Amino acid sequence: MNVINLINTQNSALPWLDLTDYRLWDFAGVDGLQMAKALFGPAADTIAPWRSLHLDWQGQSLSLLRLCENNFRIGIEGNPQPLVAALQTAAVDAQVWWRPCDRMVAWAMPAAIGADLLPQIAIAKLPHRLLGLPDDCALPGRIAGNAVVVWRHCLQGQSAFEIQTACLP
Repeated sequence: MNVINLINTQNSALPWLDLTDYRLWDFAGVDGLQMAKALFGPAADTIAPWRSLHLDWQGQSLSLLRLCENNFRIGIEGNPQPLVAALQTAAVDAQVWWRPCDRMVAWAMPAAIGADLLPQIAIAKLPHRLLGLPDDCALPGRIAGNAVVVWRHCLQGQSAFEIQTACLP
């Protein structure tokens, strides 16, 4: 059973957030942190792994998740072209790679619903805990045997749980 089918069997009336205009991008490399600071300012250096910050970036809503020391994931709502141009410019002469997460799929639900539902179906990878996960935090875990990232952050102006998993070819 895949992740979305399992979640839907738990609650068929689940109010999913519409992520039609939402995109995920990753960047990493030796200069990943320097690129994050160049793009998003010194606040990028203050977030620990599996923590995030929410920004109004060039008029767009954006969340920046730090996956490890020099590896970041961006969730952006709206037109990604300004971000693509900024990534291209920041990556010149830097030891980084960046790409859209087009082999991933994401779903999101309001935090109030996710706080009740996710502990019933998801298992967090130790030492992380899903119960009581605060805003601007993420964790690796599993749902129905599938590896997922559960990220609690601001989406569409509200606290939400976003579930990310790899697409099967």
